[in-house]
Amino acid sequence: MSCLREYKYKSNKYPLVTVITVCYNAVKSIEETICSVINQSYSDVEYILIDGGSTDGTVEVIRKYSTRITKWISEPDKGIYDAMNKGIEFSHGDWIMFINSGDTLANEEVLEKIFSQFYSESIGVLYGDVILAYVYGRVVAKPFPLEEFEHFFPFSHPASFVQGNLLRSHKFDLKYKIVSDYNLFYQLYKKGIQFKYIPVSVSVFEAETGISSRQFLTTFREVSQINGEYIKNGWKIKYLIFTLKRTIIELCKSLVPIRIRQRILFSRLLKGNHITQL
Repeated sequence: MSCLREYKYKSNKYPLVTVITVCYNAVKSIEETICSVINQSYSDVEYILIDGGSTDGTVEVIRKYSTRITKWISEPDKGIYDAMNKGIEFSHGDWIMFINSGDTLANEEVLEKIFSQFYSESIGVLYGDVILAYVYGRVVAKPFPLEEFEHFFPFSHPASFVQGNLLRSHKFDLKYKIVSDYNLFYQLYKKGIQFKYIPVSVSVFEAETGISSRQFLTTFREVSQINGEYIKNGWKIKYLIFTLKRTIIELCKSLVPIRIRQRILFSRLLKGNHITQL
């Protein structure tokens, strides 16, 4: 089966939007991601796909849609942010966004809605809502205030767009393995680049996949290095407390069946002020 539909010629009426997808051994999810991009009602799309040298059939799926993908490569890389930087280097768009394998654009009209209504050349970053997909349902997560950049990433990377020239001159720093996207947007924020919130659900993020305790610790350390907490007095104590807390949480989680854990997580999520259930 194929999701290919009639090709829409570029109109040149609206800005060119580059959508970049990064993947590796993603044969089970890559097709849905590709289809969500190539079937957009918005015609002015450049689609770039960077595969890390998959061996599970992912490349065969990509080839099936190669006539609708502007540029794609399959070769080893140094990690997700290296692959993202490759995509940026190939891009020509006025705006760039990332929709990686497993995630999708929210619907087929989302790009048309955004770039016929909300974009402005004076804005450096557009960001909207993200739909989080869980086993027990989907929720819409609205961004936190931008002031929270001092502590964490206040919106979802797959629900954002950056002006192309701006991103091509501010690539991802490869020394950060997990939160280089937070670093990039935080640096733009500190430089005074103008951000604009758009009241649109931009993408669907597959949120069920768990993050290991080791990744939590690496994330905590990298975020602290980026926002300056790392050099403050007492950081080592804070890190120790965080490590102990994560260890206890992971131990407790291992004693609870996965379905119950998923249900508890979803129930707790619904209590958030920025969350709305679909």
